[in-house]
Amino acid sequence: MELGISFKKIRRNKGYSQLYLVDSIISQGSYSKFEDGKSSIKANKFLELLNKIHMSPNEFIFISNGYKYTEEQQLVREFFNLPYNDVRSLKLVKDKIIHYLSFHDDVMFGQLLIVCDALIKLSSTNDIDSARKIVMPVWEKLSNQNSWYLVDIQILNVVLYLFSVDVAIEMTKYILKRLDMYKGHSEANSLHFTLRINLAYLLINDKNYKEALSILEYTLNNYRKKMPYQSLALCFSRKSLCLQKLGVDSSNKFLQKAQQLLDIYDDESMIKLINKEYEIYSSKEST
Repeated sequence: MELGISFKKIRRNKGYSQLYLVDSIISQGSYSKFEDGKSSIKANKFLELLNKIHMSPNEFIFISNGYKYTEEQQLVREFFNLPYNDVRSLKLVKDKIIHYLSFHDDVMFGQLLIVCDALIKLSSTNDIDSARKIVMPVWEKLSNQNSWYLVDIQILNVVLYLFSVDVAIEMTKYILKRLDMYKGHSEANSLHFTLRINLAYLLINDKNYKEALSILEYTLNNYRKKMPYQSLALCFSRKSLCLQKLGVDSSNKFLQKAQQLLDIYDDESMIKLINKEYEIYSSKEST
């Protein structure tokens, strides 16, 4: 659907006149041509008009696309919500990305395709060195950028655990500092706690339970009310694991909290995931 035609529908539904909408932004004649699909307008003027009707660009695109996400938006959402150890799901998304790239030249989706290959390699063979080699072109491209933006940070968050703990810790510190510039942004807020939960996992894998516990406690103290239930359950289960490894008798109560939380949502797959993770790491010898 033409953007101007969508704008006309929204304006009329809100009961706004053209004169009210264009005031001090654009001439009424130019706006009329835009609504009729006869001409375009500059991006800065378009954003000003959206602001005048109190609507975000994402909502406008969603409405203009028939109240659904575009193919690109849906594919991005699907990728970043993947269970990254599920080879079948990874291959399905990989096929969709390949199909998308056959019609579009898109650098970001090219990066996601490489990440898919790396994660499939890791999940299929447990060969982290080979997976790291596959993903290196993405890391080299991002590391050469002057700044990282939200989608870059989301990609880095996915591949973080492919690198050594020392590198991952330094990357996370830099990323969190960069995220401070996005204070108040909803997606950035979720990345704050997701990065810390993933970093705790890396530290647990490296048997650094004390530092992992410190990160998890900070995350719970600062983000508990903002986290979705699955992230909160992971925090509880990983805190329980750290406490168990540090010899704290009451450690099991946090695993029980995680299980109770997931029971409320009837999330059997997540219960299996945290129980499996707890079982694997609790049986490993501490250093």
